[in-house]
Amino acid sequence: MTIKQMIWKVAVVAAFVLAPCVYGAPNFSGVLDSKFTGIILDAPSLDEAFNFGIEEYLNLRMQAKVGDWAQIFGAFNFTAFAGKDADIAAQSGAGAFFAGENFASAIELERLYLHLSNDTMGLDTGLLRQGFGYGSVWVPTDFLNPRNPLNTDARPRAILSAVFSYFPSDTAKLLAFAAAPKKPMDNERGEGGRFGLSAEKHWKNISVQGLYVYETPYKDVPQTLVSGESGVHRAGLSVKADIEAGIYADILYTAYPKKIDGWEDGFAATLGADYSFAPREPNAYFQALIIAAEYLYSGKTSQTALGTGGIYSKHHYNSASVIYKATNYTSVTLTGIWCWEDGSLIPVAVFEQTLFQGLTLT
Repeated sequence: MTIKQMIWKVAVVAAFVLAPCVYGAPNFSGVLDSKFTGIILDAPSLDEAFNFGIEEYLNLRMQAKVGDWAQIFGAFNFTAFAGKDADIAAQSGAGAFFAGENFASAIELERLYLHLSNDTMGLDTGLLRQGFGYGSVWVPTDFLNPRNPLNTDARPRAILSAVFSYFPSDTAKLLAFAAAPKKPMDNERGEGGRFGLSAEKHWKNISVQGLYVYETPYKDVPQTLVSGESGVHRAGLSVKADIEAGIYADILYTAYPKKIDGWEDGFAATLGADYSFAPREPNAYFQALIIAAEYLYSGKTSQTALGTGGIYSKHHYNSASVIYKATNYTSVTLTGIWCWEDGSLIPVAVFEQTLFQGLTLT
């Protein structure tokens, strides 16, 4: 890199960082979580039967206005660990990792992007989240940076991308987007870059979203993955209806050429529903009772399938949950995710009590 090129890069970065200070004071907000975990294991000795973990987590968000049409958004994660949580964080690559005297810590850039908009158009570019689909637990069309149904509180990771939005009416939106490929440290040719189009329309009780994404070919990959001759095609459809109950469906079809025996195709699909009971009597024993259930078919080429980097090795999964809200401050949630094919089950029970504004015990 020449001195001139280095000066230009420093100037661009400095202008981007100092823009909020020049055009307007940034607004900061955040969430602080403290967590202690104790796990009792089926171990041969009492000394090995207990593990603990401590996590202190801060999500700090920044928003700054630049002129009349532009805004800059940023978010950072600061975390301190001890015990088992430190081992898990070190293995998962949770940002830049540091070790202290009795704790380990991680710093991670979560969001950093520029938003430009007027009444009919918008442009977002940088490190941001691109979310698709109307599903609740599993959302096959939301494959660019999907949520984790086993950790619903986790904020989905962002990706380097650009999104152009056009609003032909108050109830319709068109998107054109591009996302950088995976493996940023060893992918200089842009293999696996993703480009797509999306359209959605909203009526009084129904919303529909369509999606098409093309992924550029890979040249040097194992023979179990796609051929270097052509890219990957994905087409998706997501529907949500709010009638007496909430009903939603999400489908993603994937097609790619294999290196050995031609084209491979498959799809993932979800179908779910939820219903809310709200008593009309002012002195009722509860404020709301919400029941939800969802079914997932995980196809072998879907984002959720184990063979393409997902976490589900079978095809048929279900989830069900009951949320009991006693008051605005007290709630109990019971959730179960299970697989019909192997009998596996993950049950979760959550009690949440808001002690006062800004402090919630979970």
